[in-house]
Amino acid sequence: FSDLHYFDIQAETWHEVNASSTPSKRNGHTSVIDAQQRIWVFGGLGLVPSFGRFNDLHYFDIQAETWREVNANNRPLRRFYRTAVMDAQQRMWIFGGFDFRLVLHDLHYFDIQAQTWQEVKANSPPSKTAGHTAVMDAQQRMWVFGGSTDGNENDLHYFDIEAKTWQEVNANPFARMYHTSVMDGQQRMWIF
Repeated sequence: FSDLHYFDIQAETWHEVNASSTPSKRNGHTSVIDAQQRIWVFGGLGLVPSFGRFNDLHYFDIQAETWREVNANNRPLRRFYRTAVMDAQQRMWIFGGFDFRLVLHDLHYFDIQAQTWQEVKANSPPSKTAGHTAVMDAQQRMWVFGGSTDGNENDLHYFDIEAKTWQEVNANPFARMYHTSVMDGQQRMWIF
């Protein structure tokens, strides 16, 4: 789909936003919101008739109600079912995903201020995975859980953005993929 909606919690009503230059219809994409109230959308899997993989980057300016595509060099491979989180320095981090041929475990960030992509090479990344979840904690660690390579995974890792290192945590629930996760104010990662 390529439609955009928001739910007004106080009025308890849904609103569709009609804006020009909407990104192509897709699923399996990721989105984050920055401090300037822009919704960033990366990648995904195209829907009929434009079936294909994307590595494009767009943002929706909530105040202006406009879409804009950002063309930056060094974009990650086309992919879907990967994760994205926003850090305190206004960088969108993406990890893993699937591109039809390969399951990936690479890590990239997009610096919103500089408008540049950067791949980050680090020790011992999680297994190649798609359909996993990720959250950012208050200490600027990206937590990655689950997903699938050949079967469902139950591994839990975090990437320390400052130290640029991966760490596996041996405290795993049942294996799963295509689940959801959030980080609450008490720094607990919830999985559903």
